[in-house]
Amino acid sequence: TSGGVIRYDTLSEENRLFDVRSGLLSNGVFHLSKIGGRLAVGTYGGGLSLFDAATGSWENYNIQHGLADAFVYDVIQATNGDIWIATWSGANRVRGGTLGQRERWETFTVENTGGGLPNDWVYGLREGADGEIWMATEGGLALFRKGQWENWQHKDGLGAPYEQVRDQIEFKRDPFRDRASKRCD
Repeated sequence: TSGGVIRYDTLSEENRLFDVRSGLLSNGVFHLSKIGGRLAVGTYGGGLSLFDAATGSWENYNIQHGLADAFVYDVIQATNGDIWIATWSGANRVRGGTLGQRERWETFTVENTGGGLPNDWVYGLREGADGEIWMATEGGLALFRKGQWENWQHKDGLGAPYEQVRDQIEFKRDPFRDRASKRCD
């Protein structure tokens, strides 16, 4: 949400809000997953926060720790233990998942990959069957395999310009606006 993370207990039906007052660095949340048994929260401007439910404590990681950007869209832990983080300014790999050791952090950008990463806005990450890392970016799809980059962009036939597909989009109305206008009647 834009107001933090809500933890809902389905058995007791109790909920608890986690926000900047309880340890997050930003209330805007883009991503939730589990990393090493902890809740990973990718935030809008506050970096990466990890919540340990057993201790009730937060660990926060931001630019000074090695994070490429404070806007975090996705986080995965690969089978080899590396943690990958998708940000607005490239992707991070934390070798061995050792977040507390700055020297284990790497940042991948369009510039330092020689264009292998087609755009610095990385939105999604997935691990392939053989340990390769797939990245969804603003400019196309990237593949990082055995230290090498490959990508597919619009110019390669990936996707299509909006102008070309605009008339093929089936859902043209906003259900929220429809609901809001009915309440106003």
